[in-house]
Amino acid sequence: MKGFYYILLIPFIWACSKENSLTVNLNSLSNSLVPSFSDSIQYRSSKGDTISLFPISSSKYYEKQSGSYDQGGSLGDLDYLEEQRAEFLIGNVKKNIQLKWKLSANYQNQRPMFSRDAFSIFQIDTNGQSLEFFTAEIQDSLICELQNQKCNRLDSLRIENTSYLRVFHNESQAPRAYISPSNGLIKFIDKDSVVFELIP
Repeated sequence: MKGFYYILLIPFIWACSKENSLTVNLNSLSNSLVPSFSDSIQYRSSKGDTISLFPISSSKYYEKQSGSYDQGGSLGDLDYLEEQRAEFLIGNVKKNIQLKWKLSANYQNQRPMFSRDAFSIFQIDTNGQSLEFFTAEIQDSLICELQNQKCNRLDSLRIENTSYLRVFHNESQAPRAYISPSNGLIKFIDKDSVVFELIP
């Protein structure tokens, strides 16, 4: 009979010990700002040449965040989160140019169904040092908030014969990046003030 009670207690003990967790993925808008890694991307420079940037590396993984997270309402508290991280590197070795995208999904307890993503683009110099082009926070829509400088939005930007809509850029002279949710990185100015424009 005692063995029968132990069998009844097993599911109860398992239910009490089971941790409550949530996986937080990067939102679709963040993913749309990353260049396609199936092909090269061509840019025309202010020096008159054309460069092709190729995929070099990419990684996606989840980082565990332990703690007690309040979901609000009738939902129980979370014991830990698994937040998605991603890095993408494109470049051209012959032209000594590399660009890195870093994305981090972050949980927001006021809106648990939407991640608040940290989004950054860097230029990697020949010494392997990272020079930040652009940093923003992205929720269910792109909120142009930079940590150290103002971020501007253009309704459209015309390059050659192509118009790009909803373009965001940082305020500095160089480096500067122009990104569009529909087309990703459409224009950038490197640390040497060379301008690169996307060739559609």
